[in-house]
Amino acid sequence: MNVKLIGFTPHPEIIPAMAAKLTHSKTKPENLEKSSEKELALLLEQVMKLGHTSVVEHTTFTFTISDVSRSLTHQLVRHRIASYSQQSQRYVNLNEPNYVIPPKIEKGLIDVSESVFDVLTKVRKSIISLGFNSEQSIKLTKEVDDGERKVDFLYRQLDLDIITSGSELPLILTLRDIVQHLEDLVDRAVEEADLIRILAL
Repeated sequence: MNVKLIGFTPHPEIIPAMAAKLTHSKTKPENLEKSSEKELALLLEQVMKLGHTSVVEHTTFTFTISDVSRSLTHQLVRHRIASYSQQSQRYVNLNEPNYVIPPKIEKGLIDVSESVFDVLTKVRKSIISLGFNSEQSIKLTKEVDDGERKVDFLYRQLDLDIITSGSELPLILTLRDIVQHLEDLVDRAVEEADLIRILAL
């Protein structure tokens, strides 16, 4: 994430204090600037303690934020805690998109990949042991079945996380394709495990 302050209200503590003085005294607007900084600071502190925080809305800070996921920016915009301008996917042609994968999905991809690799390793071992230890081969095929159930569970959870991530559509489609291919590998591994069981008998 990159955050940069690109603009702010000069004297950000003075303007809210002047607004506080305007709302809590008989001072005319044209005389607000004649107030001392000490008087304004004290008045602002008192007004804030009363919970009248609207006076600080006269001060602004403008930031640019980049290298964050679309889901994060959607949450910021959704809750409207500030004013936002976001790069529009309707008007900006992203020939080389720079996707940010949310950490939860990244972890899910790693978990699925590791589980798929574990299943494929067990299939390989069961094929190797088929020639000299058929009982070991059958035991390993049962572990393949268990691994397939684990991958199915992880796959369903990850697919749901991807769909609900709020990421950009091309990223969602790409991630879903990758995860589907990984899950298909395990389905094929189970088919191989069935053949290995038949041969081991």
